[in-house]
Amino acid sequence: MTQQGSKMNNAGGNSENSEEVLYNNEHARVTRRTLPEGGGTVIVKETLSVPAARKLVQEARMLARVAHVEGVVKLADVPPQPKTLVFKDEG
Repeated sequence: MTQQGSKMNNAGGNSENSEEVLYNNEHARVTRRTLPEGGGTVIVKETLSVPAARKLVQEARMLARVAHVEGVVKLADVPPQPKTLVFKDEG
């Protein structure tokens, strides 16, 4: 099932650390997260299955190879999290 546009706040209810579900199915969840202290927003792609996790590793390698190409999504400069890719939110 795909779920789009759902907004969630963190456990404390602070809207500064909210996230919006952009896409969700049995393999992956994509959210827009607001970073703390005015850090802007990022797009987080989280894998939910083993095959998707393998693809995520390949995707990260390919994105690193084409990082210099204009128009290609850029990985955000944030600490890595298991089974996720974090992108700069350009839009």
